Amino acid sequence: MQNPCCRLLLLGFLLSLAACQPALSPTPTPTKTPLANPTQSSVPLAVTSTVTQTLSVAPAQDITSPVTTGQLELEGSNNYVSWVMTDDRYIYWSQVDGGEIYRYPLAGGAIEVVASSRFDSGTLSVLPLVISGDWLLFMDTQYQLVYTPFIFRAHNLHSEVEVELIANQDHDALPPSYAAAGDWVVWTTLVESQEAGCSADSILVVQNITSTESRELDRVCIDDNYMWNVTGVIGITKQYIVADQRLPDATGAGRRIYLFDLDTGSRTLLTDDRYGRMPAINGDWVAWLDMRDASDAEGNTIVLNLRIGERKEITPPIFSDEPFIFGNRWLYWDGLGGNLLAVYDLTTDKIYTLRTTSHTDEEAVTGNWYLTEHAIVWSETVFDPVSPEKRNVYLHWLTGPDLETTLGQMPP
Repeated sequence: MQNPCCRLLLLGFLLSLAACQPALSPTPTPTKTPLANPTQSSVPLAVTSTVTQTLSVAPAQDITSPVTTGQLELEGSNNYVSWVMTDDRYIYWSQVDGGEIYRYPLAGGAIEVVASSRFDSGTLSVLPLVISGDWLLFMDTQYQLVYTPFIFRAHNLHSEVEVELIANQDHDALPPSYAAAGDWVVWTTLVESQEAGCSADSILVVQNITSTESRELDRVCIDDNYMWNVTGVIGITKQYIVADQRLPDATGAGRRIYLFDLDTGSRTLLTDDRYGRMPAINGDWVAWLDMRDASDAEGNTIVLNLRIGERKEITPPIFSDEPFIFGNRWLYWDGLGGNLLAVYDLTTDKIYTLRTTSHTDEEAVTGNWYLTEHAIVWSETVFDPVSPEKRNVYLHWLTGPDLETTLGQMPP
């Protein structure tokens, strides 16, 4: 879930991009076409490995014990938490305008710095933190601007080795949207085109963190075509990638969602009605928002089981945005700063809700949450009723033997 400040920043990216984008005209895209032959990405990739400082190892949580709760006040922070994440041992976070990523053991201990920006006054808060296996992925940017020097970094939490997946210092590309599964990363960006008469190329790339193998799944000039949504959501599993394709305003705008099969080299159009957006994928399930009803600002969520073809349409019980799936079972939503987490069990169709603050909605806002099978973590900002510009920032977590047990013990 995004902090409202971060969401405004991403919307600013999109608006700035739309303002300078030329009128586009689409080219027909078949429902299923073979991918181009795998090639090395023509985007300059500066890939290096360096050993960073050695961090302590937190003891593993006793996940067989009953549900436990924890809280950490970020003293003197007076700053929003932009992203929060967990690997069931630590809670990780970055802060708005912050140049560092921190972690704290769920079992108790001390706050540590995991990574720092390599830019003077740089920030690590523009795009989400992603944990995939032993890897923590994050975007390091010099400025909070549309075109800014950036380094897409992968930090191994076990070995402390760090890999630069992309290093761009030339102000000619947007920081990419990305997702990861194991050692594989998918990302998409807009980069200044080298072709005459083309302002920018939209590219979609899959890349291996450890081997640095990479291949372009698509590259297209945006002047007379679609573009992959660089400010949107993208997803990956071992076999599949889902990506959000943005259509030109000149032909009615809207979105399409494609499924790429990395085993067969095919792509399949999942939505052809221009209303689907913000896809997520995990296990057998794909989910996306359907904005067909223009009177519904939130839309419904469509989930599709790729193995058996089962399709469900779900109305989120909260004011929500992008969906997330994990554990091949659990669906939840970005709550847009609300204080009610809603989790949907795809196997039983049961919805669980959890209020994430003891304060009123006027007094506090939940900036971010993240779920695993054994933990729920989130951030909370509580405002001073006398001086709203002052605030206290907290991190919270619940741990348990499994998510069903944890959610089942929460008050209705």
